[in-house]
Amino acid sequence: MYYFIVNPHSRSGAAAEIWPRLEPIVRQSGVPYEAVLTQRPGEATELARAFTAPLCAPQEAPAAGADVASACTAPSQQTGTAGGSRILVAVGGDGTLNEVVNGIDSFEDLTLGYIPTGSGNDFARGLKLPPEPEAALARVLAAERTAALDLCTVSTAEGTVRRYLDSCGSGYDAQVCVDLLSSRFKKICNALHIGKLAYLAVGVGAFFRQKLGEGILTVDDGAPVRLHKIFFVSFQNFPYEGGGWRFAPGADPADGRISVCQIAGTGKFGLFPLMLSSRGGGHVGSKHVRMMTCKKAHLKLARPAALHTDGEVLPFSKEFTVSVEKGKLSILL
Repeated sequence: MYYFIVNPHSRSGAAAEIWPRLEPIVRQSGVPYEAVLTQRPGEATELARAFTAPLCAPQEAPAAGADVASACTAPSQQTGTAGGSRILVAVGGDGTLNEVVNGIDSFEDLTLGYIPTGSGNDFARGLKLPPEPEAALARVLAAERTAALDLCTVSTAEGTVRRYLDSCGSGYDAQVCVDLLSSRFKKICNALHIGKLAYLAVGVGAFFRQKLGEGILTVDDGAPVRLHKIFFVSFQNFPYEGGGWRFAPGADPADGRISVCQIAGTGKFGLFPLMLSSRGGGHVGSKHVRMMTCKKAHLKLARPAALHTDGEVLPFSKEFTVSVEKGKLSILL
């Protein structure tokens, strides 16, 4: 059974035109499916929780905005595909995918599919999924190959716990995500199909406003390392974040390790060319960049800083831990 969770608001609403093109293709394929269009932030999480409850699947897709938790109340008579698995398909951007992953109740007999319709699409870029929605849907419906991906979690001292698939960051990269939330320029760029320009413009503005910080980083069971003039620290499962910036070129989402990118120890004058080179991964090797991998990392800052997971903004945090579960999630390729 295919369950499609569709965010028509991704790409600043431009994605609303995509699902009406895709659904006839799904219908013509003959696969059993249910589809729901989200209407508000957080609803994709609720839908994913309802669709993935153990031994239970809704007989009918819950109406958008309904109490989706009550929709899953009895074992389904037909919950799987020929292989016996439920296929949960996120149609949206990286943020939609993050919401879906955070709602998964049971990973048993579950395979994730993804059709990218967002602005950044770093997850799809990392897996080399087709950027065209129709081509991505064709792969999902073919369901020929799957991969086991690692799943990461961030837990803050302030009480926030959030899963992520692509990246988590503290500092500058997260501040860009904060600024994008209120950016009218992003909406204009997405309407003109030049969404990457919005990331660049907002990123430049955040660059000059960003304050450098101090902190202590501990990875695995190693000794704490004091960091000075922190610009940002990212904890990545995939190489890209922020709409194609290759901050962690060596990141592998199936190796059971988190790739950590620290950029610190220099002022804005030194940071500017460093950030420009990071678009293609050229920052690696700089004396102001430290790359490492780990299974667990803990960052404690002198003052709270912006924090994100897969581009989704979390409450500012002064202290948090990231960890990884190897091969936790099965995904269609």
